[in-house]
Amino acid sequence: MNEEQFHAGVMSAIEAWRTSNFPEMDAVYENGPAPTPDEVSSPWLDVSIRPYSGGSASLGAPASGRERGVVAIQIYTRGGEGTAASNKVRASLRQALAGLRAAGWWLDYPTPYMPTAFLGWHKTGLMFPYTLNT
Repeated sequence: MNEEQFHAGVMSAIEAWRTSNFPEMDAVYENGPAPTPDEVSSPWLDVSIRPYSGGSASLGAPASGRERGVVAIQIYTRGGEGTAASNKVRASLRQALAGLRAAGWWLDYPTPYMPTAFLGWHKTGLMFPYTLNT
């Protein structure tokens, strides 16, 4: 499996989850167009894949590799709206994606983002460690 197929598979799984569970929630994928603050839903998602290490997964030829990183899903709600909506989204994401496996890749149990305030938004989320065999 190559990196492009991995990205497509992960984004497809997240989009299928979103449309099945929170169809009214907006999502931005991989540095897509920035949402307009007055028009974006609350909550909304910012999804990206962040590789951070790689190495050999086999000896000899042809060489195969293994990449590790995180699928980062940030959840934004407008400041002052509380945390109930983002907590519901986070719990649903964890249940849907933790342990997800496909040919050549898998997601592990996520690490939560520390909640922060960001430009009038409350930001939280999850980082799902991944392994990709190439």
